[in-house]
Amino acid sequence: MAVAASPSEMRRLAQGISQTMAGVCASNASIESALNALGGSWGDEGYQTIKDFVMRSHKNVEAVVPDIQLVCSKLIQVAELLEQAQRATQ
Repeated sequence: MAVAASPSEMRRLAQGISQTMAGVCASNASIESALNALGGSWGDEGYQTIKDFVMRSHKNVEAVVPDIQLVCSKLIQVAELLEQAQRATQ
């Protein structure tokens, strides 16, 4: 089974993945900041449970960022190889 892909589509995919991960990281930072502000007025056990969950989530997302960056880099490399193959067959 053959899959049709263009270098520009692969680059757009890599860019979209990078932008989505940046958005997720920014959202996590925003949630963390809002939660810290909330903690000043709501200092019971429930707050700490939520904060721990948010912090674990944030760390888990940050942990996969290098792998996602590697995937994006590989997609760009494949796009470059496709371009080279297309030029060679023209």
